[in-house]
Amino acid sequence: MIWLLFAVLAPLFGALGLPLLARFVPKVPARALGVGGLGFAIATLIGVVGTVLERPEVSLEWIPALGVRLDLAVDGVSAPLLLLTGLMGVVATAVPAHIDAEDVPGAAVESSRLALYYACLLGTIFGAVICFLAGDAMVFFIGFECVLLPMWLLIARLATLPRKHWLELQVFAS
Repeated sequence: MIWLLFAVLAPLFGALGLPLLARFVPKVPARALGVGGLGFAIATLIGVVGTVLERPEVSLEWIPALGVRLDLAVDGVSAPLLLLTGLMGVVATAVPAHIDAEDVPGAAVESSRLALYYACLLGTIFGAVICFLAGDAMVFFIGFECVLLPMWLLIARLATLPRKHWLELQVFAS
């Protein structure tokens, strides 16, 4: 059960905590945000591996009037998808964390933008973990929305692609 909480709450705390850190500490170094984002992604991977090995099940009444239960469990299909999500989450947060702003011209990014980037990555990981653990359609839908909103923010606010507006529409069309 502790692994399941670790897998779900680590990316959520990272997605909420990194922008708060950048907001209240004005000159937070980019390296600190990168290491923080990577740390939360590694914590998520550890939680996911523990969850897949232990296979805990959570079944709680959530919205009784609608018959919605908070059912979270690992099955044969979701186990490899959870592991892939955890691994790719670490890779996605590690790639920009190793870039030194002094070495790459134009790579200096303000801390609030970088914190938003890591928060969106971790929010996407959180939503994917919820989707793959969901045993109820409503919980799956909420997890799926938790994937779409940070992904849209990544594209709309941080992308530098020439067809960015087309990509924004494609996210919501799916």
